[in-house]
Amino acid sequence: MRAVRRRGYSLAELLFVLAALAILTLFATPSALEHLRNTRRADAQAVLQEAAAWMERFYAEHQQYHQTRASEAVTLPAALRTVPRASSQPLYRLRIEAVEADTFVLAAVPEAAMAGDACGSFVLNHLGQQLNRGARANCWRH
Repeated sequence: MRAVRRRGYSLAELLFVLAALAILTLFATPSALEHLRNTRRADAQAVLQEAAAWMERFYAEHQQYHQTRASEAVTLPAALRTVPRASSQPLYRLRIEAVEADTFVLAAVPEAAMAGDACGSFVLNHLGQQLNRGARANCWRH
């Protein structure tokens, strides 16, 4: 007599695999989303550092932060105003919050998908002091 070979999977085996996948997804999704938020925060911090470096070059050229020698007010270049750069839907918008002849304060304000982020806005001043305005403290990466 010839042995009968069974093909396919039983309903119990299929349900076990689906349950295992559901459990893995349940635990992996929050971790993946937090990793994505951390990456977006790091991008905002990097562009904020670039904006501060741009402000320092501006100061070196004009001997003041707030205006050019021709009395034109300082504005960040378009490439340093949004994260991601030149995006129609930015996740962070950079701005000069305060500026005087010898001081400045820059901020990266979250928008769109990052609007409710626990870290809130990232702030950087002329002394290189870093802080964030949000429910969670110490969000800057070093």
